[in-house]
Amino acid sequence: MPPVPATSSVEGFAFGPFRLFPARHLLLKGSKPLRLGGRALDTLTALVEQAGKLVSKDDLEARVWPNARVSESALRVHIAVLRRVLGEDGDNDRFIKTVPGRGYCFVASTSKVSNDQIAIPDERKGNMPTTRVRMLGRADTVTTLARTLPKERFITIVGPGGIGKTTVALAVAEALDFSYDDGEYFVDLAPISDHTLVLNTLASILGVTLRSGDPLESLTRFLTNKRLLLLLDSCEHVVTAVAEIAETICNRTSGVHILATSRERLRVQGEQVHRLSPLDVPPAGKSLTAADALLFSSVQLFIDCVTATLEDFQLRDIDAPRIADICRHLDGIPLAIEIAAGRVDAFGVAGLATQISNRFQLLTQGRRTALARHQTLSRALDWSYELLSEAERAVLRRLSIFVGRFTFDAAAAVGPPGDGEADFAELLANLVSKSLVTADIGRSKVRYRLFDTTRAYAFEKLLESGEHSTQARRHATHLCEVMKHAENDWNALSTSDWLAEYGDHIDDIRSALEWALAESSASELAVDLTVAAVPLWLQLSLMDECKRRVEQALDTLRSHSADQLERKMHLYAALGSTLIYTDLGPRARDAWTSTYDIAEGLANIDYKLRALWGLWVDRINSGEYNESLSLAKRFSSAAEPSIDPLDGLVGDRMLGTTLHLMGEQAEARLYTERMLSGYGPITRAPHMVRFQFDQRSTSTCFQARILWLLGFPDQATRLADRASSDCLATGHLLSICTVLGQGGCLVALLNGDLDKADEFCSALIDRSKHAPGLWYDWALYFRGVILARRGDHVEGLRRLRPLLSVAPEILSMPRYLPLLAEAATCLAACGELPEALATINRALERSTRQQEHWYTPELLRIKAELTLSEGFADAAAELLDNSSEWARRQGANSWELRAAISLLRLRGNQNEAARNNLASILARFTEGFLSGDLRMARNLLGASG
Repeated sequence: MPPVPATSSVEGFAFGPFRLFPARHLLLKGSKPLRLGGRALDTLTALVEQAGKLVSKDDLEARVWPNARVSESALRVHIAVLRRVLGEDGDNDRFIKTVPGRGYCFVASTSKVSNDQIAIPDERKGNMPTTRVRMLGRADTVTTLARTLPKERFITIVGPGGIGKTTVALAVAEALDFSYDDGEYFVDLAPISDHTLVLNTLASILGVTLRSGDPLESLTRFLTNKRLLLLLDSCEHVVTAVAEIAETICNRTSGVHILATSRERLRVQGEQVHRLSPLDVPPAGKSLTAADALLFSSVQLFIDCVTATLEDFQLRDIDAPRIADICRHLDGIPLAIEIAAGRVDAFGVAGLATQISNRFQLLTQGRRTALARHQTLSRALDWSYELLSEAERAVLRRLSIFVGRFTFDAAAAVGPPGDGEADFAELLANLVSKSLVTADIGRSKVRYRLFDTTRAYAFEKLLESGEHSTQARRHATHLCEVMKHAENDWNALSTSDWLAEYGDHIDDIRSALEWALAESSASELAVDLTVAAVPLWLQLSLMDECKRRVEQALDTLRSHSADQLERKMHLYAALGSTLIYTDLGPRARDAWTSTYDIAEGLANIDYKLRALWGLWVDRINSGEYNESLSLAKRFSSAAEPSIDPLDGLVGDRMLGTTLHLMGEQAEARLYTERMLSGYGPITRAPHMVRFQFDQRSTSTCFQARILWLLGFPDQATRLADRASSDCLATGHLLSICTVLGQGGCLVALLNGDLDKADEFCSALIDRSKHAPGLWYDWALYFRGVILARRGDHVEGLRRLRPLLSVAPEILSMPRYLPLLAEAATCLAACGELPEALATINRALERSTRQQEHWYTPELLRIKAELTLSEGFADAAAELLDNSSEWARRQGANSWELRAAISLLRLRGNQNEAARNNLASILARFTEGFLSGDLRMARNLLGASG
């Protein structure tokens, strides 16, 4: 087909709600003009003129890009624009149909129209420019402002440089096209440096001659009967003059509406302020696919800008997290994202991501057509910095020492520029007003921060000023005081409130420590800050980080001081707390022993208790239960003179847990019940820091296990559920993992509720990915157990087999004993009976050696089942008798019931003695009749229900 003629004798076309007038380059929807770029309008004209016929890609390209070679993607972009403007989405092709590999066809019916058949609006009055870039993530903002401006008359869009104020303002003006009889006027104030020239500039754009006596009166008289929109762009450097003019115009006219953009509000009567937020960015730590990343407007803008220079660029899953990280580092600020995206052609996505921290060297090349102050990120910030007073500059520089959010008190500790300067509160308020500092007022205490880009710029200024060392010392000293106050707040605040108050300090603590450890004159300050920060690290379960910092502090003490015993005691305790979960060797024991020895010498009861707790946990993890029982008793005795009455209850928790693991269930229940009845329902932050766990939730989960063993499955379920729910609410990672793993997952499995076990396991996998203490590996093994219990023994064994080669010191931990038993059962189901027997014997040997007898009856029962599979019925029966005897001694009705079920299966369902035995045990149960074991027992005995 020959190229479509470039001209047509037809004046216009009508299709659906649209009218197209090619000669006037005009597309209407109803009576409203729609804005289309020239090439997109040419593409639509070519298709409409040949409606119902296939127009090949070559013909379209020849029409739209005569005498030029373009890539196919350019045509696709314009087709996509047309579809969006015409309201097509997804598979909806009621106007334009794609013929794969060939071209496009306009499929809607059309009719010819002339100018006199439809009212065509007059040409747009005024000088409003067309929006120059595609706007992303602002549709709701534009809609809201376009609805608000006609009612309120005066709106100022406020935000930092590069955030997109002008783009949004132009889009609002475009949305209000033809709403103003006398037009829309854009007044660019950026080039003006003299306040006295603002009025002249405005008059020149409006075509007004000003009288020399009262020029503002001349302007307002001209505007009196006008209905028009003034867009006053970039007001911050001439804000005083603009404020006076804008307020006067609003007071003396009724039809003039003002839309202003500024880095600070104008502060005049009638002004409505809209503070423009950054584009939304993907959250940190989230694993993103390309599809996930494109849900965020910052990423959309980045991709849009990249494809403007690299047409073939495709967002891949591997690049999605990198681009998300870039957008986060740039705070979702459109200008910074646009400039960064323009460097992908030079560095690639991966290279750009590695260099983004050096953003001001990297982001030095923007659009040549951009306003001068927006052509580089540094220039945009220079513009704002140069507008500040010297006192404001000093405060901004000094606030750049904060890497995270900070309070007013924190700012006041480092920021005041000196005696005789303006009031600090006013200076800080000015920086907020000028969009250089952001304020989060949604909390009980206001938090401030600098955007990362602003902070990096101001930090360079701080280094240039020679003030950095002084500010860094003030910063570190202030953080020491804050964290000492945080320790005092343990008794007053819940865990969630404590973390809400102090959790934001973690990034600043890291920064301050980096400086203090590198500064020889700040070595003692580094040690003090490390000691003060330990509670925060432990509350956030940042064990590896805490361990590394504490070891650095201990090295510093050894180098600089010989007798700072109290500091050493604190550091050894912190080291022991972290080594319990990161190093199961003797180092943890040594650290706790050092803590105890120093605490005893200083008569410090608190740290004696911490050390005894740490040594108890170490013995539990090592499988030394006699030693752990002795340490629990020592703790209880040492707690008697403690000023905290709850310390003695922690001793009860230790005794109850140890006795439970040793198989003394009745006595364990008494200690645990006493602990829970006296401890109260509110989580106590001090104990979570001093003793690493939410004591109430962890004690509740062990009480659930004890009750299940004693024959109360329903109560056990309720307690495990409550412990999990309560602990999840604390947000304390170590406690959550312990309660989900040793409580929720295990009790659900014991009850045969595989759906609930799977639910708890999924929660544990999700929470434990970054947790210390091997909980993530344990959760993956447990998922294998669930699969095997559901009948997929092959996949279950594939997931459980690595467990069999885990180091002995890890397998000695109490949480692994049930997994070994389940692995043995799974091995047997897969036909690997010898290894199954070897595994169960290994578990029994460990149980005997460690005196960890709570699971012994079940291990003997499983071995009996495996022995029966080999054909040795008598040996199996003897093992079941042994299992029953162990269960009876412990009062473990649930284990005894399982042994009786296995014995009846072995003897045969008609064996009267075995049936009577099972029936008598079943009669002891007063609840749990829907649990797996009780249903099985009732079915074997032929009971109904």
